[in-house]
Amino acid sequence: MRNRKIKIALIITRLDAGGSADVTLQLARGLRNKGYDVYLASGITSSPSLEIEDFCNRNRIKYILIKELVRDINPILDFIAFLKLYFILKSIKPNIVHTNTSKAGIIGRISAKLAGCGKTLHSPHGHIFYGYYPKTVTLFFIMLEKIVSHYTKYILNLTELGRLDHIKMRIARPEKFIVVGCGVDINKFALLKKNKGHKFTVTWIGRLTNIKNPFMLLEAVKLINQKGYNFKFDIIGDGEILDDCKRYALANNLKNVVFHGYSSGVEKFLANSDLLVVTSKNEGFGRVIIEAMAAGVPIVATKVGGIPDLIKHNINGILIPSESAEMLAKSIIELYKNPHKREMFIEYNKTFCLQYSIENYVNKIEKIYNKVLHEET
Repeated sequence: MRNRKIKIALIITRLDAGGSADVTLQLARGLRNKGYDVYLASGITSSPSLEIEDFCNRNRIKYILIKELVRDINPILDFIAFLKLYFILKSIKPNIVHTNTSKAGIIGRISAKLAGCGKTLHSPHGHIFYGYYPKTVTLFFIMLEKIVSHYTKYILNLTELGRLDHIKMRIARPEKFIVVGCGVDINKFALLKKNKGHKFTVTWIGRLTNIKNPFMLLEAVKLINQKGYNFKFDIIGDGEILDDCKRYALANNLKNVVFHGYSSGVEKFLANSDLLVVTSKNEGFGRVIIEAMAAGVPIVATKVGGIPDLIKHNINGILIPSESAEMLAKSIIELYKNPHKREMFIEYNKTFCLQYSIENYVNKIEKIYNKVLHEET
């Protein structure tokens, strides 16, 4: 079977700026470049990492907007999204359905099953087992994940820790899980020209949401300033708690914190950065960590989710407990005082990050697709 005759339907809840959206878009482009017929369905995107329709048109990807596909639970919208996906899949008749993220994964896999699409894969891009919802809602999602796993050939995890978390929750049989990692444009970041001679700069990149916990950094900045240090802190991203963060910074006189808002070009900030911090309460992978590694920026990150698969404490970065502003402040000061340690991390990560190139990621996914296509339904 030639690639151009193989139809791939990618489904994701939303394509807002962030790792799961960027990875899905890069996968769609990579598959299209290999000759696959690619369909991409998503809900409304509020702050895209790329202009979605333009990106899809340029790369000959068939984009389908499903306005009712939303992240939060809404029985009416969820049912309409299910019906739309069902009829779309019935019409397209894809060889493979590949769902991404939790909500699209549940609705998409049920739609695919009823539409007669027997070859379905799912990429959780992390999980929602802790940190996102109240316990009752989390348990409800876990129950749904267990049900729809019966309609899934394979579940593709970002990290080994993510795979083990799914197995621990008994989402599906262990043999259904495959670790595929993530894809990053390594060259774009590796070729950055680092700007020197500036004030020691600490960078935070991501959506300003409770799960990303930017307040942990702001509390650490307060502690660092109290000790007499005068570092610069760049916060890149937008989100529902951006205004709350700005108010906190203003109330605590954190004049050395700059909120840059959303940016499609985080590489320019990494070129000016001496240190990246990740403060998440839960993180499926932490794509920005690989981008920082490629750009030659050392990292301090919380020990949550899949991050420990990427960072080994004091070998290629520093891991700290989640929600500990004190440890974050201490680690930032430690690396400021120890440029040799920063260089040690940078040198290690130059090689380590290469395994997470976009090319490697797309090739891994293609091998799994080929395996699924030759298996009995």
